[in-house]
Amino acid sequence: HGFGVLQYGCGLNAPLANHNDFAGKNVKGKTVVWLGGTGPKGLEARQYFRALGGRSRYATEQEGAVASIGVGGGRRGPGGGAGAQAPGGQGGQGQPQVAAQGGPGQAGQTGQGGQGHLCDVGLPTIATGALLDGTSRFARQGQPLLQMSASGTFTESTVVPAMSAVKIDKDIPLTAAALIGCGVLTGFGAARNTADIRQGDTVAVIGCGGVGLNVIQGAKHSGAERIIAIDMVDGKLQTAGKFGATDLVNARDEDSITKVMELTGERGADVAFEVIGLQATIDQAFTMTRRGGQTVLVGVPAMDVMMTVPVGLGLIFSEKQIRGCLYGSSNVHHDIPMLANLYAEGKLMLDELVSHEIALDDVNTAMDEMSSGEVTRSVIVFN
Repeated sequence: HGFGVLQYGCGLNAPLANHNDFAGKNVKGKTVVWLGGTGPKGLEARQYFRALGGRSRYATEQEGAVASIGVGGGRRGPGGGAGAQAPGGQGGQGQPQVAAQGGPGQAGQTGQGGQGHLCDVGLPTIATGALLDGTSRFARQGQPLLQMSASGTFTESTVVPAMSAVKIDKDIPLTAAALIGCGVLTGFGAARNTADIRQGDTVAVIGCGGVGLNVIQGAKHSGAERIIAIDMVDGKLQTAGKFGATDLVNARDEDSITKVMELTGERGADVAFEVIGLQATIDQAFTMTRRGGQTVLVGVPAMDVMMTVPVGLGLIFSEKQIRGCLYGSSNVHHDIPMLANLYAEGKLMLDELVSHEIALDDVNTAMDEMSSGEVTRSVIVFN
């Protein structure tokens, strides 16, 4: 709309925008997409912009019951929100919902083209802690409190974008449904949506935590005949076997690439999933992928991790494919009910993912225990 781009607090020494940036400008009816700027100065600038008649858009496991719908809470209202009571809360009598991350499919060319998980508006929200209009619904001592992925579920009640509240059958236990919104959706979707697994394929899964176990479930559901689970923790490998892995490889004791080649007659895996996010395991996943196969990167690495691949022999002459996977490439309004139905039919393991049920006060201890490698998922149960 002729406004251009306003740099907004990018880095410690970057200038912060404020209401003076709009002084004397005709902004009525115009739209600004805000990238970042969720602090007090950013809130001040957005409030002033809206007062002048402008419009703003904003480019962990969770489940509860909707207690109320706020003003503008319709599917297309970026400023609206659904007030979700956490399991066992006062709003438990409402329709059970799974909270999807970041307002999937809000707007933009990507969101409208069948890839709502890559939404031009919702995706940046994941990194800012705000809702889709760039503002927070919570405050402490006058300062905004931020919500991870526009959800913020370590709380008894929260406010989420209406489009992020996905209805499920009321008979699904809340402790099971809470797992679907992140790890299950990402892992199962990586195998079902991102990868092209065919009946009888061999897949390798590097990393058998909560997400990796669901890659295994998704691969089995998609028709994989052989599923090679790779990890360095024996307990995780034993659990992977219960979730459908046919072969278990402890990478602490043997070279994972050599073992996969041995198990596949030196051919390699049809699809190899990396579900950790480390440079070394990303390279291993690509190396153990057969010619013409797919390497699917699910684990999120540090932002400075690079992948170096010889284009000629590594890609062109081998026709290997490298695919990134965000949130299981999922359409949440289709995939969440589908996963809930699979659980209800006994075809999806959710209860078995729960290592502990904890109270909200125990959340920091539960986070520390994750580093042991023995905890799959801890679920907060609200009294």
